[in-house]
Amino acid sequence: MYSYSVVLLLCVVNFMQIERTTAQMMPGGWFDVEEEDPTVREIANFAHSTIMSQSNSDYVTRLDAIRDAQKQVVSGFKYRMTLDIKQTTCRKFESNDLRNCEESSSEEPISCTVVVWDQPWLQSRKLLSAECVI
Repeated sequence: MYSYSVVLLLCVVNFMQIERTTAQMMPGGWFDVEEEDPTVREIANFAHSTIMSQSNSDYVTRLDAIRDAQKQVVSGFKYRMTLDIKQTTCRKFESNDLRNCEESSSEEPISCTVVVWDQPWLQSRKLLSAECVI
């Protein structure tokens, strides 16, 4: 009788683990991804450069950190993440090497929540939304 109880307990624990994993990986649902993943960094750099090119600021910004990265399987992949962006002392239209640009001490960091749609087989990538706050 004791061995049946142990087997039953192990089955219940295993089922609970499978159920939790399935809920996290539900088709069409968002799931967490590592911020240091090379594709996530590439997507973040794309979003940052798109935001910077559309900005009316005279200064170049630097991507400082990636937080809360998530991915959704759609017709391709949607990535949602928060980017911490800092303004530098380099002007946009001067030819500067970003590595030589110092961070501006007078400006607060900018936090942008972005959504990017990536279809690698079509070589298509679009910034769907960007909400930035200081």
